[in-house]
Parts: sequence; C-alpha cells; structure tokens
Amino acid sequence: FRFTLWSTQGGRAKACARRTSRILRDYLHYRREQYASTAAGAAGGDDSGDNSGDSAVNEALDDYYYGTSFDDFGAAQFLNLGSSATANEHTTNGHTTNGHTANGQNKSQSPKRLIIMFVSTTGDAEHCDCIQETWKALLQKSIPPNHFSNISIALFSLGDRAYGPNAFCAAGRKLASRMVQLGASLFCNVGYGDDGTPN
Repeated sequence: FRFTLWSTQGGRAKACARRTSRILRDYLHYRREQYASTAAGAAGGDDSGDNSGDSAVNEALDDYYYGTSFDDFGAAQFLNLGSSATANEHTTNGHTTNGHTANGQNKSQSPKRLIIMFVSTTGDAEHCDCIQETWKALLQKSIPPNHFSNISIALFSLGDRAYGPNAFCAAGRKLASRMVQLGASLFCNVGYGDDGTPN
C-alpha cells in the first residue's frame, strides 16, 4: 500500500488528519529501520535473501505524501492517481492527465494505493472550500467507471447531527459514493464523527 493523506480545512478534521499522517509516517520509518537492521545482520552471510519487504517500505516512503488539503494537492494530480484503462485524456484547470504517471509508467501497472481521507461538511450540507476544485473534477462525466480501480479509500467524515440526518456528514458520504462509483474500493467502513459530542 502507498499511504496518502488529505485533510479538510476544519479544525478537528485537520487535527485528526495530521495526527494520522504522523502515525503512518513514523510507522513506515520504523519498518524501514527494522528491515535495515535485519539486512545488516544477514550481510555477513548469504545476501541472496528476500528484500521485497524492505523494497516495499522504501517505495511507500518515497511515494508518501504528508497530509494537506485536496485542492492544495491539486485536482489534476488527484485524478492522475487513477489507473484508468482508457487512453482518454482528462483536462482539469488547464492541466492534462492521461494513461501514464509523471514518470511515464503506465498507470494500469501502478501499485495499489490506500488513500486516507478526512472530510468535513459545511454550510448547507456542502463540501469545504479546500476541496471544491477536486470535487468539481471528480464530477466530470468523461471519467470512466474503472478510473480508480487501483485505489482503496478509508474515509472519516465529520458533521453535526443537529443539522438533521440528510445533512449529517453529507460531504463525506457524497465523496465516498463518487469514489466507489469510479472504481475505488472501501478499505473499511466509512467513519462518522459528530461535532456535537464531547470527544
């Protein structure tokens, strides 16, 4: 898995996102140190052992993106995470993405990515300002239904039950539904946080 994290601009959401991001980053560094120590211990003997675990951790760290908002990460870059099987190009805000990653690798061959999302609901059951461009890009009808087939998402949605059941965590529910519609899988059940609770 490649760990990637975004947070929304809400205070609690951002705090949760940053904390989770630090935990994942520290865990990956710990794993890399473990594998490095194991490799060093075996260096005096047969060095033909399986280093796939070490390689996977190093790749995860190389690909790791420290938490930020969706739009700070970039709508075009977000779309480019997908492994669409088509060669159709999608243009967002003047940026073009196609069937290849930035380094020329075919996206259909890209490793599975785990994207952890924290999404707040604001106003009239709407998305926050810092995800508007990404959300607009995701609503493009030209995106094929298997575009995010290489993506697993873990989404925690924040809202307030005082606004009613239809508005509660509506932004997170909309995003999860759209991602699944475009081929992403749920790594776990969507989580819900009520701003009206003490914790």
